[in-house]
Amino acid sequence: MTQYEQKLIFPLYNMVRGKSPAEAIRTLWRQGLLDRKSMERGYFVREVERRVREGEGRSAAMTNVALEAKCSYEKVRRAIYETKKENK
Repeated sequence: MTQYEQKLIFPLYNMVRGKSPAEAIRTLWRQGLLDRKSMERGYFVREVERRVREGEGRSAAMTNVALEAKCSYEKVRRAIYETKKENK
């Protein structure tokens, strides 16, 4: 980590110092400092993978995650396959 990156992080650390992890995340969320798109993508990937491990078909898992998240199947599918492409 560069010195500049450390300078960027220090004020965030001060914002969340002494708070529980949940409170720290809420604070960063309210400040608009968390990337919702990235968080959603991570959730979709983890949840679909969990469901597949438990025996649900991949397509059904993506459909059910989309229904629960109240978003399109395409949004979930894109998150799954973009993440796969990034990890190659």
